[in-house]
Amino acid sequence: MTLPLICITIPTYNRNDLLNTTVIELLEQLGEDCYIQILDNCSDIPVSVSLSEVLRNYPQHRVDVHRNEVNIGCNANIVKCFEICQSEWVWLLSDDDAIMPNAINTIREAILFSPESIYVSFPVKGNIRLANTVTTGRTEFIEKLSYYADMNLISNNVFRCETFKCQIQLGYRFTYSCAPFLAMLFNALNTQNKACLFTEPLISGNAPNPGNIGWSWLPFALGRMTILDLPLTHVERRILAGKIIDSQSILGHISMLLILQAYYEGSRQESLYLYDQITSRYFYYGNWLTRNLVVRFFRLLIAFPTVGYRALRLIRSRSYLDSRCEKDALLRI
Repeated sequence: MTLPLICITIPTYNRNDLLNTTVIELLEQLGEDCYIQILDNCSDIPVSVSLSEVLRNYPQHRVDVHRNEVNIGCNANIVKCFEICQSEWVWLLSDDDAIMPNAINTIREAILFSPESIYVSFPVKGNIRLANTVTTGRTEFIEKLSYYADMNLISNNVFRCETFKCQIQLGYRFTYSCAPFLAMLFNALNTQNKACLFTEPLISGNAPNPGNIGWSWLPFALGRMTILDLPLTHVERRILAGKIIDSQSILGHISMLLILQAYYEGSRQESLYLYDQITSRYFYYGNWLTRNLVVRFFRLLIAFPTVGYRALRLIRSRSYLDSRCEKDALLRI
C-alpha cells in the first residue's frame, strides 16, 4: 500500500474551539496525498464530539482522531504523534497556530527541493532566511542554525516518518526537555543524514486564545537545556548552547515570574531553588558578565521579594503583575 505523502498531526488538549478553526483551515488546503491526525489528550469534551459537525462538511477528506484514555502530558503526546502516524512525512502542528494559506504546498515544495533530507525546518514569519540550505550531519546543521527558537515551535517542523519512528524511545526519555522532537532530531542527524532549512514560513502567528490555555515558562525553562544531555561532541554542545541562550529575555522573564511567586505566595526558598536550577543550566556556557553579575542581581531580587516587586512596579502596572502571579499561569503545562 502506498503511504500518504504528508500526515498533519495535531496534539491537542482542551482547545476545542481553536482546534476546529485550525482543522477548517487545513481542510481547505488538503489534497489526496495528505491527511489529518488529531491526538486528543483526554480533553474534557472529546474532540470527536466537538469536531463532528466540521467533519460532516468535508466527507471527502481523511481525518483520524485518536483519544488518549488519560492525559499523558503535552510532550509525551507530541512523541505519540510519531508513533501512530502512517505517512512518508509528518508535520507537527500546534492547535493554536494560524497557518499560511499555502502551507501544505510549501511543504511539498520543500520535499521536492531536498528529497534526501530527513527533516525540514521552516522559519517564523518575519525571520528572514536568505536561501534554502541543505546541511549534512549534526555539526553542520547546528552551525547553520540562525534562530533556534524557530525550531522550538512545533509547527515549524516537518519530519521523515521512517527515520523518526526509530527515535521514539529517546523522544519519551527527553519529554522533560519540553522539546522531545528536537532531541530526536539531533540524535538522528548523524554524520550522513541531511536536513533542510527552508525560507518560506508555514504559520502566520498564533490564533486568538481568550482562555490563555497553554504551557508555562517555568517547566519550559527548567527542562529546555537538558537537550544538551544528548551524546553531542563538546564543540556541538557549546555551539548549540549558544544558539539556545537568549540570556536577557529568558532571564528577565523567568526572574519576574519567580519574584511574583515569592512575593504573592511567600515561597521564597522554592523560588530561589527554581532560579538556581534554571540559571545553572542556561548559563553554564554563558559569558562571565551574565553569570557573575546579571544572574546574581536577579537572585537578590528574588531573595528579597518585596524589593523585587517594587522594582517590577517601576516598569509594569499592578494589574499586569497581578495577572502574571496567578498560580495557574505559573504552573500549567
